[in-house]
Amino acid sequence: MLFTDNFHHGTIYRCNTVLLKGENHLKRVSRGRCLLSYLLAARGINQSEYALRSGRSQRMISHFCNNERVMLPEDMYTASRILNCRMEDLYEWIEQDAD
Repeated sequence: MLFTDNFHHGTIYRCNTVLLKGENHLKRVSRGRCLLSYLLAARGINQSEYALRSGRSQRMISHFCNNERVMLPEDMYTASRILNCRMEDLYEWIEQDAD
């Protein structure tokens, strides 16, 4: 399913080219902004409490919430368990036709 994986140094950008189920052409999928801060607010959890529960530093949680760092898959999995959401819910996802 995954055909390319591109990183650009100095920016938060990751783009994968995939063939989505039910689609007959390739799409580029990239992460938009992190939605962790919105999910925390919706559940009444502050960043300090979340940091304790997740095992990450308060500084790193702040980086995630301010879109300064990208969550690793392990961070996304941990967040999904703590916040009772899907990993996909932690980011906006941008789909574009791949040419």
